[in-house]
Amino acid sequence: MSLEQQIADAIVLAFDDLGGNPLDAVRKALYHRKVADFVQDETTKVALAGGAEMAIPGIQVLTIPVGISYLLHKMAVITWGVGALKGAYVIETPRYSDLRNVLSVYANDSLYNGAILTHQPIHRDTFGYALSDTGYQTLLTLTANSDRADIQGRTWRMLRQLSEEYAVDERAYQLYRMVAGAAAADAAQASAAGRYLTDATPPDPIERRIGGKLALKLAARISARVPARFVMGFVPIAGAIINAFFNAQTLREFASAAEAYYDQLLLPDHIEKATVN
Repeated sequence: MSLEQQIADAIVLAFDDLGGNPLDAVRKALYHRKVADFVQDETTKVALAGGAEMAIPGIQVLTIPVGISYLLHKMAVITWGVGALKGAYVIETPRYSDLRNVLSVYANDSLYNGAILTHQPIHRDTFGYALSDTGYQTLLTLTANSDRADIQGRTWRMLRQLSEEYAVDERAYQLYRMVAGAAAADAAQASAAGRYLTDATPPDPIERRIGGKLALKLAARISARVPARFVMGFVPIAGAIINAFFNAQTLREFASAAEAYYDQLLLPDHIEKATVN
């Protein structure tokens, strides 16, 4: 089995465990004032880890896989942290995943393309609007009167489902509380209480997982520098420096994909205008 296929298989199997709890990443990110500061902090960590992988020449066959796993973990952390700092309500549910969308953007050379995404990123104010009585009724109207299959239609349906599940979803409450404050989160919980679930079908785990095609594209990008890492691992000091640079460069590229994704935030007035058109 090729290295690319091994990495692709690992991404598919470990997708839900890549980043841990999004709440931890959001909390960590909000200690920073700017996206650039947060990205620099995380990049420094992966650079140091990359250098440590090559600290002992000749054992890189053992340390490189561990290093790739850590890099994948930091990609998830970067996704959720960048989202929080850009004002997003980070979405990671059994059905929907911002991380999967950012991985798709990254595999697409960091170019945003709504056709390859499951939903549009959501501003925290938009999530709050969807939780309000007015916003929820607007979403009910939009989803009832439209069978649109484009990214706007998919996002409206997603928002409606999230607003209906919010009152019984503790993780959603904690995430919204962290980015919008306790008062807003509590008010939204009261507003959303007792809502009828228009789609009560249990989510299929396959819906959330990333496909083999995307996994292979990601693996190709991640594994491109592995041969050079392996060779340089035999060179004392220089190998550690080169690997640290590769790790940092890869994470910066991924951070650019996350920014490209969260630059397309859906705002409340976008929903309101859609009811007029």
